[in-house]
Amino acid sequence: MFSSQRYHGVPSDRTDKTSPEWSNQIEGQENIEGNTKTEAIAHESSSPQKPHWINGVLLCAKATTALLLLNIIFIAVAAGLSNRNSENRAFSSFQVMYEGSCVLSKRWNVALHLIINVLSTGILGASNYCMQSLVAPSREEVDKYHARGRWLDIGCSSVRNLFVIGRSRLALWLVLLVTATPFHLLYNSMVFESVAINELRVVVGPGDLNSSNIASLKTPALDQCFSIKPMFPGGDAAVYRGANVDGDDTSNSYLSHVVADGYPEGELNWQNFASDIARGDYERLNTQQCIDLDSFGKSGGAKVVVMLTNALSVSQGGNTSMLSTSLIGGLTPADTTFGHDVEGSEFAGKTLMINILDSGRAHYYTNDNFTQKACLDTLDDSSCSDAYDVLNWASLDMDQPTIERVNRYIQANTTSDITASGYVTTCDDTSMNESKTYSVDGCLVIKPEDRCQLLYSPPICIIIALATFLKVVAMFLAARIGRHRSPPLLTVGDAVASFMERPDRTTEGMCWLSNADVRRGAWKALDAGREPATLDNDPRLLIITVSYFFYNSVLTSMLATGEYSSYGASPKPLRVTWPIKNSMQQSTYWLSMPYQYGVPLLMIYMVLHWLISQSIFYVRVMAYDWIGRPIYQFSVSSLGYNPLAIFISILVGALMVCLLLGLSSRRFKSEIPLAGACSVAISAACHVPRDEPLDQAARGMVMWGETMASPSWTGDCGGIEDDKGHCSFTSLDTVRPSLSKMYA
Repeated sequence: MFSSQRYHGVPSDRTDKTSPEWSNQIEGQENIEGNTKTEAIAHESSSPQKPHWINGVLLCAKATTALLLLNIIFIAVAAGLSNRNSENRAFSSFQVMYEGSCVLSKRWNVALHLIINVLSTGILGASNYCMQSLVAPSREEVDKYHARGRWLDIGCSSVRNLFVIGRSRLALWLVLLVTATPFHLLYNSMVFESVAINELRVVVGPGDLNSSNIASLKTPALDQCFSIKPMFPGGDAAVYRGANVDGDDTSNSYLSHVVADGYPEGELNWQNFASDIARGDYERLNTQQCIDLDSFGKSGGAKVVVMLTNALSVSQGGNTSMLSTSLIGGLTPADTTFGHDVEGSEFAGKTLMINILDSGRAHYYTNDNFTQKACLDTLDDSSCSDAYDVLNWASLDMDQPTIERVNRYIQANTTSDITASGYVTTCDDTSMNESKTYSVDGCLVIKPEDRCQLLYSPPICIIIALATFLKVVAMFLAARIGRHRSPPLLTVGDAVASFMERPDRTTEGMCWLSNADVRRGAWKALDAGREPATLDNDPRLLIITVSYFFYNSVLTSMLATGEYSSYGASPKPLRVTWPIKNSMQQSTYWLSMPYQYGVPLLMIYMVLHWLISQSIFYVRVMAYDWIGRPIYQFSVSSLGYNPLAIFISILVGALMVCLLLGLSSRRFKSEIPLAGACSVAISAACHVPRDEPLDQAARGMVMWGETMASPSWTGDCGGIEDDKGHCSFTSLDTVRPSLSKMYA
């Protein structure tokens, strides 16, 4: 019958393949329910008319329905909030729910992801319970396959059992499996945040600049010429969409089109700049922090950066201590080139003014207002030509010629009545301004207004809601079809109770049969065909990218095996799904995992999923100009990461592995052959003594060990040899098996 057994258990004469009794067992297996009156009574006692076992499935279905309603409420609230934002279109891949404080946006993002992971854990836990209930075999199915020389899994999510459960249960199981995928791949992307960045615009200022002395720097020239223009065309939404150009088109022609459209309010003037400084809306940084300002691309940008140098002081006055610079900071670290030195020149320039007398009337011109066409409207061609030559000569002279030198040039090179009046302040022509290099001794960073956003994805919300709805339907259908089938063996305790009340004749005389023996082929029937080429009990097939099912299956198997072994150490009641009334049996809603392990595991995985969602996440980076208008062509969507969350996730994952290794190193409490989830091995250990009432065997305290009496099957088959003992689950007295004794 089989080649070897664990310890000293050997097959008795009852297991000979050629024995007529064995053949009768195979042929008569289909009518096993009616073998004896006692077995029928036992079956009736353990299978009440009301299918109490489906209460767990109904509870999961109702809980998932409640979670579905919470999802729908969230979608409704999110849609209501997004309708208030004018940027949102009718339907898009994402909608803005909130815009404003970055701190508040971050907190809501973290909190919502925590809630999402709580809901996800609850839905997946309920789904896993129903999936295990669907694949759990009934006693009739177990008997049928034992008669064919095959075995099934009990108390775990089994792939092997999928080939015996029928089309309707298989279809529902597949629905629950497929609808679990969005919760792992999409649920955490349902809500995400948008980080705002601003281009860095730079000026040079005195080292002693602060909020109390900024007002003393104001001068007419500075008030007129101080201007910080955006590097990029801010607020390009309307033009960007109207220009009908590609989003990556940053050509000069496109930028010229945008700039020509006009955004004068995009320039920061002295009044606004000084007001920000006077209010203290800035942060003072040291030299190294100023050099590292490319990090602002990650933390929100800045309205203006004032590079401070001790070579300048407020006492010098605004014209000479507040300087413009060609140094710029872009929207990305690659565009930002800050160093220890910075060049600066005055905002206000000087331009030559000339006076042309014509018929006693003076005409004043500078490079700012002189054009050949305008001049010819009032003067003759010779005067205009001479005026152009003088202004052009003065602008090309890098040393800014004195008035006396200009007048000498006029006398020597022109015939018109032209004189140099002097130099006047100009904001447009600063080519003659002297540029100097200053060391950077710190900086003031004027931070912009918070413009972070909290967004949600309507398509993902719809997918999650539909997946949850399908799960609810599948769960209620699972409960409905469960009313018409025999009670399933959901836990190892259910199987032990069933086999004690109705012993399985196909495993008689194999009390030391273990799961390992069965897998090695030590148990086969005469007419057993080849087992289908399937992957056996690999939980990773359920969701290959999700470790929860693998970890849960390994831990469940370890705990079930440990609990099974404990019955060989001391008497204890069986832990079954739904206990018989007035019995000592214990109930469980966690199938094969006790509360003290199941609840912490759900909590740990909930926290781990949340940590992972904070480790690598979808983020939208929005670029703005200094007054808060979006620059869509420089806004991107990408993956962000949090090193601290990644580190903590690794620690939690390592802790879980260490806990699993720690549990695996614990010793079993008895010598009972390890059955695992194997129905045959469990059956072989449940042939109660001959004088034990079958209808009461599983209702009280039970223990596995060597029985004092012969097994029940010896009465009609000639018994067993005197030198052999028998081990079984029983409510009667037992002794510890002896290593020097043979068992059957």
